[in-house]
Amino acid sequence: MWSDDFHHAVHSVITGERRRLFPGLGDIRQIARALREGYVFQGEYFNFWNVPRGTSAAEVPLPRM
Repeated sequence: MWSDDFHHAVHSVITGERRRLFPGLGDIRQIARALREGYVFQGEYFNFWNVPRGTSAAEVPLPRM
């Protein structure tokens, strides 16, 4: 299984990179959220894009995540 949110959160925390693919990332709690809930961004306002980003994975069956 591959999770872009998990991968990007880990990369950002480990390397400190916050630009290009990783704006809004860099908090270790985001890694935990990706593991626990499937996605880091779940509809929160995203300053980089000036719009909400992502949706909740609460209704997505585990095999489809």
